[in-house]
Amino acid sequence: MKNLLSKTFYVALFVLAGIVFQISCSNSDDSSLPAQTNKIVFYKGNATENGFYTSNYDGSGQTLIPVTLPSTIFLTTTTASPHLSPDGQKVFFVGIETATNSQNIYSFNIDGSGFQEIIDSESGIIALGNAN
Repeated sequence: MKNLLSKTFYVALFVLAGIVFQISCSNSDDSSLPAQTNKIVFYKGNATENGFYTSNYDGSGQTLIPVTLPSTIFLTTTTASPHLSPDGQKVFFVGIETATNSQNIYSFNIDGSGFQEIIDSESGIIALGNAN
């Protein structure tokens, strides 16, 4: 009888721990997650138009971002690799510095303001990953 009571107690304790775990996981603070923008950012360059654009996931609503880049930065569609920040407020991309031929990471705000160099690869090649 004592053994049965002991086993029942441990099973009840295990079930209670599982319930507490489920409750604590379901009350996680989702407000710390960035809002989904449902947008993509891309660089389009050809003989008639060059620039960074945003669009919806299905390609509709293409909008040119009015950013002014220094004339010393060269962009190609294969190296620019633009990424949105998790909150959708900044664009990060790779540009080629014409004086040194180095690839650097730059950013600007989604409205085109606030251009800045983030990482100087010091005459090397650099690749941009996700901005999470």
